Amino acid sequence: MIDGAHMQRLLGALPDVLRPSWLEATWSGVHGSAGMAARTEARATITLTGGGISGRSEVAGAVERIRADDGRLVRAGRFLVHQFVGEEAGATAHLDSFALDESARGTGYASELHGQAFTRYAEAGVGSVSLDAIDVGTYAWPRQGYELLGTPPERGRRLAAMVDDARGRYLDDATYAALAPRLVRGDEVGLGSLTSIGEFATVPGAKEYLLRTSSLSLSKTLEPAAPWWAPLGGAAPARDAAAMARRVSAELPPAFRPDGAAAALAPQLDATRGAVLLDTGREVSTTLTLGAGDTFESLTTSVPVRTSAGPASWTLHLGSDGAVRSNPPT
Repeated sequence: MIDGAHMQRLLGALPDVLRPSWLEATWSGVHGSAGMAARTEARATITLTGGGISGRSEVAGAVERIRADDGRLVRAGRFLVHQFVGEEAGATAHLDSFALDESARGTGYASELHGQAFTRYAEAGVGSVSLDAIDVGTYAWPRQGYELLGTPPERGRRLAAMVDDARGRYLDDATYAALAPRLVRGDEVGLGSLTSIGEFATVPGAKEYLLRTSSLSLSKTLEPAAPWWAPLGGAAPARDAAAMARRVSAELPPAFRPDGAAAALAPQLDATRGAVLLDTGREVSTTLTLGAGDTFESLTTSVPVRTSAGPASWTLHLGSDGAVRSNPPT
């Protein structure tokens, strides 16, 4: 039911941020002085309802470099990124892990790769990238533009506590004295207040302090060029997320569209002689799963019903083998 031409239309209706191939390209490419690159593989799960669309995706990367002695590719690191898209929360990404071998550090790979990702994310409507920094990341990630979570006053107060904690052992008296007038102690942030952990990381002694910090929750705020529901692949931007949901739904087989699934299921409901009834108080939802390179994996529509045992779901499932399976509630 999903042939090649149909799949191309469906992919063309999706915004970039929801396509695995776009996510793979975002975290790919040759970067750094050692010419390292990552082999990436992404997967996306997209959920449609009668009036909305959301998605969750992930990309795993295996970083490789070329050995100077024999030209062979060898593993140099790995990373995993999750991405979340919703109407209210917008689009965000979270770097679950990013580890480079010792020989791959200091080559500029991480900096260049993140610069590319930040640019593509901003173009595609992603508002922020977050991570939980550990080990060398507590110093390295602030240097890449990641900041503490929270409002400017909250970040300022957190940094003031860190500066106080580092005083003496890591920050000498002169350095502390220079920072003291800039520390945020209350709810007011003035011109020149210290609110950036990236700036703090450049202070003499701060590197040693941050490297001894067990973990930090950080985020990079981006400036999206357009909402995430506006695709960059040539299609006209949708008016809003609901319009994007309708556009994508129109490219699905009729029985799998949120606004058509209940009618398509009606004959099977009638065959139960009233044992299973449509539950109009809950929404029909359709989940589309795409694999690496935008390959079709499955399409599942869940129609809310009621049985003698209470609320349940009747699902229709289309797999990569092209077979449609109707699964009544058990």
